[in-house]
Amino acid sequence: MVSCDQVIEKLWEYLSSELDGNFADTIRDHIEKCEQCLPEHDARRAYLRLMRNCSTGDVPAELRRRLFKITMTSEGKNDTPPTPSNPGRIRSFFRRIFGRE
Repeated sequence: MVSCDQVIEKLWEYLSSELDGNFADTIRDHIEKCEQCLPEHDARRAYLRLMRNCSTGDVPAELRRRLFKITMTSEGKNDTPPTPSNPGRIRSFFRRIFGRE
């Protein structure tokens, strides 16, 4: 059994396929069942896709992590990450990224 704190701590490595198979399976199983970790996973996965689609070259993992953290807390906005259960927050998130807010 793995805790939410452990999942969140290893989420970037999980999304980047840097974890060994057994631990990655444990993380995936937890995410699929956890109402707290699934939205965090989805937000980070969407962010990584955005970075990959907008990037003309490789973006170092640490830079992606820092940009994600800055984006999620920029300009004194709500610190809650966008989640599928909060579509208005997702729209606001992408408007901030693309300068339409």
